[in-house]
Amino acid sequence: MLKRTIVAAFISSKDEKVLFGKKNPQKGGVYLDKVHIPGGGVEDGESLKQALQREIQEETGIILEATAIPEPLTLETLYTTKQLPDGQQVPCEMEFYVFVIDLAADSTQISAVAGDDFSELLWIPKDKLKDYPHTPPTLSLLLRLGLLTPEQVLPQRPFRDADQVPTAYDGSQVSWRVSAYALVVKGEGLLIIKNRLEKLHDVIGGGIEFGESVEDALHREAMEEGGARIKIGKLISTSFDWFYHRKGAFHQTMQLYYQAELTAELQQPTETDIEWVKFVPITEVKEKYPMPTAVEVAIEKLISERATKGTE
Repeated sequence: MLKRTIVAAFISSKDEKVLFGKKNPQKGGVYLDKVHIPGGGVEDGESLKQALQREIQEETGIILEATAIPEPLTLETLYTTKQLPDGQQVPCEMEFYVFVIDLAADSTQISAVAGDDFSELLWIPKDKLKDYPHTPPTLSLLLRLGLLTPEQVLPQRPFRDADQVPTAYDGSQVSWRVSAYALVVKGEGLLIIKNRLEKLHDVIGGGIEFGESVEDALHREAMEEGGARIKIGKLISTSFDWFYHRKGAFHQTMQLYYQAELTAELQQPTETDIEWVKFVPITEVKEKYPMPTAVEVAIEKLISERATKGTE
């Protein structure tokens, strides 16, 4: 998985406008259909502020004095897919640091020119921010700064179905869904499943029903989807997402991934939509068995956890 530390600047002018840019799709990147606040990846040997100064000058031509740069806000780590210049899609983990910078001049008096991977710059009035498509980190930032409300942000959330296909939010009710998943390990193998109604593979697990504990849900799902009796271990990964269920429901989700092991031989799954269940080499999952991004992240963390234990 590609891992990057990202710095960005939320640059406001005296006349209450914010500087954004549009990405040049020929240069690849993430969220190519959104407007972006200027910024980019931290290079080896750079401090966060040094990286910010370089990125802002490259993308906008604006020179920031080090003494005028405040301490950054830290946004949550984001897991997404990045498009490389050759068109290849790779999973990416990004840690965001945002510097809020207020300039003393009106936007018309600030010399800014699009550069690097920006094809165009926009000064957007703060009262018009809701009318533009923003990246998930920017949406979180705008919520934190009080410039957008949760109701205004919801239509822009990236709802996806089980195969990671984007689904436009239709304005219907969104419900909470907390799900639990078991990363069942046997030797060097990981138990995975294939649902005949979905293109991607998965690990066993699903929504926690009212009246169930996390453990209750894991044991039920393990039998339904995998015919597996399991012993539940430590929590490996958590993720937060927006999910569209094929039955027509929109969910705001929290997903919990636990390490687990078998306590008995596999039986026939009770869920009829399960096409097959099997152990596969954990190191081959990423290459041969495509899964949703959150599952791939959890498996990466599991591999790292096992490697750490192996060196102790």
